[in-house]
Amino acid sequence: MRGLTYNITSIRNILKLFLFTTLSIITLRLIGSGYRIVNSQEKETSLELSPHVIVVDPDDSTLNRNFTCITTQVLMNVFQTSLCLHSKHDTVSKSVAERRVWEENDVSRLLNILIRNPEMQMIDIGANIGGFTMFIAGALGRFTLAIECYRPSIERIARAVQLRNAQKNVVLVQNALYSDPGKYLTITTDDPSGIRLQERTTEKESKNEFVVKTIKFDDLLPILIQRKVKTAMIKIDIETSESYICATGAKIFDQINIPYIMMEWHSWRVKHQQRYQYIVDFMTARGYIPVDASCKELNPNDWLNLSWPGNIFWIKKSYPRNLLC
Repeated sequence: MRGLTYNITSIRNILKLFLFTTLSIITLRLIGSGYRIVNSQEKETSLELSPHVIVVDPDDSTLNRNFTCITTQVLMNVFQTSLCLHSKHDTVSKSVAERRVWEENDVSRLLNILIRNPEMQMIDIGANIGGFTMFIAGALGRFTLAIECYRPSIERIARAVQLRNAQKNVVLVQNALYSDPGKYLTITTDDPSGIRLQERTTEKESKNEFVVKTIKFDDLLPILIQRKVKTAMIKIDIETSESYICATGAKIFDQINIPYIMMEWHSWRVKHQQRYQYIVDFMTARGYIPVDASCKELNPNDWLNLSWPGNIFWIKKSYPRNLLC
């Protein structure tokens, strides 16, 4: 009997060791600046974050904090946050200084969608000073991946994040989306709210705020996986560069459920017709329909017509429009 008891105990210990080893092997592990998933055969699937991605810590002591910050108006009788402003030469900051909110109707619309979908997170591309990010991450408390190429704007979001103690809800990325990652491009210098990408430059690792480093949209997938984002809404406003989420983001669209996309539909489409046709083809092929703010369906073949509004919404056919309108 003692021998039998000993054998049973040994088997149990072996099983425990086997289970512990197996669980350890399949655990998602942080390695360097990225992640690896290891299967039971020790074959590794790389999820390492691209070295081109610049993640900014809101608590970084080297960031500039010398600017004006305001408390916004209250939206939907509940949500209030902080925004830190550029000078009055900036379109968004000037409006926020006067009205204490930017694009109130659209911010409220996105908040309403997120409230009704508690599993849904936010991707804010062209975050500017955080007019959307800070209501969603700072007031609603929903995870937001905020991408903004202009360093002074990122610094203002970082300060607002501090004021609202929203560090756990935000990842700030200081890059520009582009077809060729790891390149340095100059940007326009007139209005921080109207920044556009310009020509390449040989200048690298520069402190020049008007030189930005490029990434692909798919380069951000490891962040979304690490934060366990399965469903997300996108707001994108990057001055004629919107096509790069399509041209460089197939993996994200394959792996993350993205039911709603709010996209600036700029009059620049007349000059950049090939880019905008690419967006329409990509979205319609993936089962999205374009609608305006009243949920009126727009004709995909009529996208060049200036009757299309300045902001449009791409909605997956399988998702209800009444959450948007």
